[in-house]
Amino acid sequence: MGRSGSIPDAFSGRRVTTIGRWAQTEPVEKTGARILNVQDWSPQLNSDWIQEAIRNGDVFRLVSDVSDDTASLLNSNPLYKISAFARELDALLGAGYTRVGDYLVPRH
Repeated sequence: MGRSGSIPDAFSGRRVTTIGRWAQTEPVEKTGARILNVQDWSPQLNSDWIQEAIRNGDVFRLVSDVSDDTASLLNSNPLYKISAFARELDALLGAGYTRVGDYLVPRH
């Protein structure tokens, strides 16, 4: 995903949570990005983590491509039809977040 834009001034200083597919989030953790990296990951833990960040008013940085024709929204695990990334996006859109470049920002 190409970098586009920056956090809007109105959200400057907010905690930034980084989301995307594991292959893209793991490398950015080394740069200090806030990601969920736990040994006992589960869909419920992931959901709780996202909900805490929403309640906190975090800005979310997207590090994986989001488009209608991308495989980033699908899951290779037969237990789940969509990826954790797709579930995260759904939760954020349901909470009223909007996209600004490579970021999802909460309602003012």
